[in-house]
This record gives sequence, structure tokens and C-alpha cells, in this order.
Amino acid sequence: MVAVGVPVRDVEGTAIAGLSLSMPSVRYDRDRLPALVATLSRAAGAIQAGLTLAHR
Repeated sequence: MVAVGVPVRDVEGTAIAGLSLSMPSVRYDRDRLPALVATLSRAAGAIQAGLTLAHR
């Protein structure tokens, strides 16, 4: 098993949650790691943007 994760932060920058992706190690390709992290980071950013709007 392999897992990759990123934090979801509140408006103050505190990690309040996380997003992760797990897969069997036989499906993991190290060359795809940057793309996986980028996808998770975009999703975390979208959640953070929603939290920012809700905080106003």
C-alpha cells in the first residue's frame, strides 16, 4: 500500500484536515507523484477557498 496526502488549511494557515490517496503498491509509479500531489493540492485549494468564503 502507498499513500500520498496534503493538508487542508483554515484561513489562518492551520492544518484542519487532510486529503489523501492510497493505492496498492503495484499500481504506484514514482514518476506520477508530482501529478498526484498537484491534483490533491488543487482539491485542497478549492476546499480552502470555500472555507475562506464561508469565513467572511
